[in-house]
Amino acid sequence: MLRPIIKEGIRSVILFSPPKQRYSDEFLDHVTKHHPWLIKGANQIAFSNIVGNQAKNQKDLYYLKTQEYFNNIVNETSNRDGMLILEELTEIVNKNKKFSKILYTWKEIDY
Repeated sequence: MLRPIIKEGIRSVILFSPPKQRYSDEFLDHVTKHHPWLIKGANQIAFSNIVGNQAKNQKDLYYLKTQEYFNNIVNETSNRDGMLILEELTEIVNKNKKFSKILYTWKEIDY
């Protein structure tokens, strides 16, 4: 389920769980035990969790999108994803020049 989106470059995943349910925690426990490559290493994913009622239609999704806590979680997850990318770039830049390949300069990234 996650492999195709990882191959597309998406590395931020927000999990939704209904109140008093532990679906997100159970999923992350499963990932930790059986798919550690998703939380460590080059293909690491930034996971976050939102507890709330299910969004059953477009109106519910729009309402969720307008909530401050939702925007905060999206921003936090995106920031962690950005930090993972910067760590990868730093590792590439700091490798032995014989084996490294710089795709973008810091100036281009910062623009």
